[in-house]
Amino acid sequence: KNKNGCRVIQDLIKRQSKEENDKIYEKIKNDLIDLSMNKYGCYAIKELLCNCSNTNYYKIFKKMFENINSLIENEYGNYLIQFFLNNEAGKDRKNLDKVYEVIKGHVIDLIKNKHAVYIVEKLLEIGNKLQKKIIINEILELDKVEKNYLISLTKDLYGNHVVKMLLKYSDKEDQELIIKKILSDPDIKKKDGFSSYVVEYIEELNVINK
Repeated sequence: KNKNGCRVIQDLIKRQSKEENDKIYEKIKNDLIDLSMNKYGCYAIKELLCNCSNTNYYKIFKKMFENINSLIENEYGNYLIQFFLNNEAGKDRKNLDKVYEVIKGHVIDLIKNKHAVYIVEKLLEIGNKLQKKIIINEILELDKVEKNYLISLTKDLYGNHVVKMLLKYSDKEDQELIIKKILSDPDIKKKDGFSSYVVEYIEELNVINK
């Protein structure tokens, strides 16, 4: 958890063999989640994930998955979950699918959290067509109940990034629906505040789609 100590451990992990790094895993495994949510500890855990045996890589994932809700909403644990998602995106997707199952039905709560929102964005980026659709539908369904939810999301510091991701990864029908809803708000058309980023993105889309 110490800045200088973390650098020493990271350097050691880089230089050692995977077998030697597995010994480090054995020493820290009981403190894995605590370290994962620490400003410096998370970098050491990331380095270990890159340089340990395949067996211990998935042991770390298993432990992280058991504590995924806490990690997703933590500033540093969130960083590790994003790293893991990127790693798994190019492999067998079964572990990635497990993460989607956890967040399904909780997307709205996650995008209200300034750290968890990055996980939603990442899942929109790397998900398959059905997984993307599930996330997008959760937001659009809430907008039907709370009529201005999409508008408020567009004006939000973190929400505007989510709206841009929705526009990027939704199908043409949903994309047109989202654009129509956003541009129906007169304040958003003024390009004030955070919503200006969304309006500019919509303008770029209109150019691309022509």
